[in-house]
Amino acid sequence: MRDARRRWRITVGGLVAGLVWAAPTSRAFAAITIFPSGATATAAQTSATSVNWAAVGTEKWTWAANEWLDYSVDGGATGGLVLFSLTAINHNSATAPGLPSGYAYTINVNVDGVFKTSFTVPGSTTTYQTGKSAAITLPSGLHTIRFTWTNDVYQAGVYDSNIQVRSVAFTPPPPPTISAVAPADGTTLTAGTAVSLSITATHTQPDPIQYQFLLDGTTVLRDWSTSNTAPWTPSTAQAGLHTLDSKAKDSAGTTTKSVQVYVVRQPVSPQ
Repeated sequence: MRDARRRWRITVGGLVAGLVWAAPTSRAFAAITIFPSGATATAAQTSATSVNWAAVGTEKWTWAANEWLDYSVDGGATGGLVLFSLTAINHNSATAPGLPSGYAYTINVNVDGVFKTSFTVPGSTTTYQTGKSAAITLPSGLHTIRFTWTNDVYQAGVYDSNIQVRSVAFTPPPPPTISAVAPADGTTLTAGTAVSLSITATHTQPDPIQYQFLLDGTTVLRDWSTSNTAPWTPSTAQAGLHTLDSKAKDSAGTTTKSVQVYVVRQPVSPQ
């Protein structure tokens, strides 16, 4: 038998929409510190919720769309970029235990009452799934982050989407990852002979990676550019052991990979 609480739900265009009929609930949890390392919170660690949630240990589930969970977070003294993620499973109905093929929970994220982004969490009746948003800039100070589930679906005897939230996470995105540089560590170079500097890097941000090459931390061989290669011809005056710093940066930060190279003078031809 369908849960009696469902009598407050109405059907609009074939989908089921939830109605809130009581005041939200509030809880006294300390603000979650996001920077510098990120944080994860259970569904029970909310600062406030809409009314139509039921508890399963530290998890919460709801049967109606447009229900929300609020979290109090601290952006610290400077704020920064942050990714939002949510881990959930379907709270299966006894009479309609399935989900539509390809269904995913749509989650809207508001910061201090202003919509910022949305993302999806793959729907599953058997395993917990996680969805993640794009990064947004969170200002310094205290904020309220609201996660709202928006797309409840129900077909009698066939499927019934009831999101059961295990946890949410607030994660500063990582800077680019450098997988390779050229020349490699320990390479011997010859003064007067051109060499190609290069960086192979990947990242998660939408803005392009920029690259820079430094010699011994101070001499700029090529300043910041979206090109990951640059020519360099060592001079005779640069003969000796050097540290070559290859840098990659995006809006999330900068990564440096350092190698040592040895520059030798051109051999002198016998007279």
